[in-house]
Amino acid sequence: MRSLGKFVLGLILVASVLGNFVLYKKYRNTRPIFWVNGQGYTKKEFYDYLEGQSGPEVKAKIASRMAIFQEAKKQGVEPSDAEIKEAFDEQKEINWKFAREMQQSPWKAEEAKNAVREGLCKQKLLVKDVSTTPDELKDEYAQRAAAYDVPNKALTEFAVVMDETLVDQVKLLMSKDKPPVNPREIMGQFPNKVVFLGENYIYTFRQPFGNSQVLAELFTMKPGDVKVTNPSPEDARSGVKKILIRMNGIVPGHKSDPNDPKIKEKINTQVAIKRGKPWQEKFTEIWGNSKFVSENANDERYINMVLFPNRAAAGK
Repeated sequence: MRSLGKFVLGLILVASVLGNFVLYKKYRNTRPIFWVNGQGYTKKEFYDYLEGQSGPEVKAKIASRMAIFQEAKKQGVEPSDAEIKEAFDEQKEINWKFAREMQQSPWKAEEAKNAVREGLCKQKLLVKDVSTTPDELKDEYAQRAAAYDVPNKALTEFAVVMDETLVDQVKLLMSKDKPPVNPREIMGQFPNKVVFLGENYIYTFRQPFGNSQVLAELFTMKPGDVKVTNPSPEDARSGVKKILIRMNGIVPGHKSDPNDPKIKEKINTQVAIKRGKPWQEKFTEIWGNSKFVSENANDERYINMVLFPNRAAAGK
């Protein structure tokens, strides 16, 4: 009887813990996550709103990405954290809009890295079973050797000025060396009139190695020099009056070595992609071998409509 009593007591304790957990989960979803004039807005309302706005598209994106990541891991071609970081950092370096978005909205970085990871997985899955010959690799390098070179890089502070009367003041501040004026301080002095671009306000120009004609004037600047130039027609239509560039320094590039393992892999990837099947065909195979289960009976149909719009249009 004493053993039976302990067993019953144990069951009661377990039930109590489970009950408290269920209550906690329910409370967590129904408690307000922010308030406006004393009126609360719950986590459940927040997620219901998001799902109502773009539920099928978001679910399709997440589900397809999960299937791709799983397949890459299964095939042994999952990209490393170092590869993802390198590609993510390069994207910030060559795309100032992307860099600015990551700086202004740091909460978007994780999604951006997942997108980079997805792109690498796709690439690796496409080329995994495609064989290439030494002659094909040799021909690819002979035709596009410059594409594999490491370019010269000019590290600059790049400011767009919306008010032409401020150009001389901004140039003076950017020309100071001891101590240099931080771009953030300059933007603080002229809010909405001066904007610095780039990752941590460093804008990188790339010059193909061995081609001194591209950006020739820029790459003759010395560290500390400040140049005033006119905006492109597109930037001018956006309200940019002048552009100021301060040279911080130049990182020399170098010729690629076709025998370097990393360069070899890049060359092989390009050749294999040209010969391989289209991604949609590859993904159709991956998704066809995946098992999708959802608490919402309509999810699978909606997701298939998003992932395969041609099928939906054909009524399949």
